[in-house]
Amino acid sequence: MTQGRQEVLEPGKQRTFFSPSNPCLIDMPECIRLSLRIAPDRIHFLKFILEGYDNLAVVSTLDAPAGIVEVRCPEVLEAELAELLSCLDSAIGRAPHLNAKNG
Repeated sequence: MTQGRQEVLEPGKQRTFFSPSNPCLIDMPECIRLSLRIAPDRIHFLKFILEGYDNLAVVSTLDAPAGIVEVRCPEVLEAELAELLSCLDSAIGRAPHLNAKNG
């Protein structure tokens, strides 16, 4: 396998790849994706809180004016993420999940 190319595996298995900046093999766990609608002025708050929980989740803003964000986390940490999000519901003005998918 050449450096920088992603190894293609069957769905549901861990993916591994070589990073151009780090030629060591890195394991990438399967992730879940949650699309959430939160108060637009609380997007930064959610991002900062999740940054404090190293390797728990990554937040991407999909539509800032509408408050739609995507949260990705490893499947093995889904319960921890769900617990944290439920504790933050009132602080972030969260609406019910728009969708949840693996990816």
